[in-house]
Amino acid sequence: MGIRITDAEPEEALVYDRVFMDALNIDQTVVKTVTDPAKYAIRITYRMYAVDSQGAPHYRTRSNSVVISDYLSEAMQKAATGDMDLLAALGAIQDAVAIILQDKQNLNIEVF
Repeated sequence: MGIRITDAEPEEALVYDRVFMDALNIDQTVVKTVTDPAKYAIRITYRMYAVDSQGAPHYRTRSNSVVISDYLSEAMQKAATGDMDLLAALGAIQDAVAIILQDKQNLNIEVF
């Protein structure tokens, strides 16, 4: 995954400015009716790493995590203030899952 922190501080002659994703978990809670809002819990576990002058990666031993227990609710609250980032990311995740299922399971997929 090619994510880099733009304002990382140098440490030990290395700049830990890259993100290595250890895990991405998305858990959807079953709803009672289709009119109930979906509930997604998202957890991203990652660690920072640096690349030395020879191109060798140096990973931090400590992992970090981000947890959003009700992603859709939080995304909708932010969207109401004009911040569409979380809502757009949810759409991208949904599109990615559809593409993976279509490719690996040979299913005809419609995203709605």
